Amino acid sequence: MQVRTPGRLLDHLSNTKGFSLLMLKYLVIDEADRLLNMDFEKAIDDILKAIPRERKTYLFSATMTKKLFMTMVTDNDIIF
Repeated sequence: MQVRTPGRLLDHLSNTKGFSLLMLKYLVIDEADRLLNMDFEKAIDDILKAIPRERKTYLFSATMTKKLFMTMVTDNDIIF
């Protein structure tokens, strides 16, 4: 299990020797609405490119923004 902010996770992927997420099975994003609305979208995209496509993604949010809803309806692997 890895618990990280998007920036810290990208830092580890780039700079920590031996750090890998190739065995990742579940991606859990809390406060998904805020992350997508606070200029973290590029970081999230970079993380998604670095992890296996075969995984389950769980997004948690207290509110449903339009951007979050569009993310949900365009990616069948996301579970709310």
